[in-house]
Amino acid sequence: MICVDIIQTGTVTIRPHHRLGEEGRTAWQRKLDILQDRSWTEPLPIYAYVIEHPEGIYLVDTGDRARNSEKGYLPRWNPFFQSAV
Repeated sequence: MICVDIIQTGTVTIRPHHRLGEEGRTAWQRKLDILQDRSWTEPLPIYAYVIEHPEGIYLVDTGDRARNSEKGYLPRWNPFFQSAV
């Protein structure tokens, strides 16, 4: 029998258009929408998954690097990284 458990590893706040882009907009238009957002969402959960399998226990974390939060890690020349992430 396989069992999947979900564990919350933290929270994140994002721009509202990150969560829900408007239908019918191109990828570039959606990125511009994110850059124009002036507000942030409420804290949203970050999850990882523990899979208990007959062959062992597996941890699946599909998240980003912790270094993403470090100043200077993302390229300065990219306005999307500097303003929206």
